[in-house]
Amino acid sequence: MVTGKKTLLRTIRITKELKDLLQRDAKLKRISVNALISSIMTKYAEWDRFRERYATISLSPHGLCAFLESVDDEKIEIISRELGASLTREFILFVFKKINLETYLSYLSLLCRYGDLHILKLKMKAEITQLLYYTLWEISGQTI
Repeated sequence: MVTGKKTLLRTIRITKELKDLLQRDAKLKRISVNALISSIMTKYAEWDRFRERYATISLSPHGLCAFLESVDDEKIEIISRELGASLTREFILFVFKKINLETYLSYLSLLCRYGDLHILKLKMKAEITQLLYYTLWEISGQTI
């Protein structure tokens, strides 16, 4: 959520059930209903509206780990290289209109914020870092 920017007052109509749900969730998160609604709208603006174009699905971290453990590492690497470079490139161009280090890092920031990457346990940081550099090189067609 972007802070420090000028805000506008908007009025919307919602059902009592939705109001109660939002109040309950805001209380659990120890934030105001306004902050909860703002975070929901920010997520839509920064992530969900772009994901709709790519018909993505949500998968729990446990489901993803189970899937990855059932496929051999070589096959995962082949699929990751094939799809990772092209899909990442398409998404970055669609959202940011250009590819450079700044837009790639912005893309990674969105993935970490909304793609639940922060809750996955990544085993080999060195290999991940190498893969990130390789992916950036692949999608930009340039060396870093």
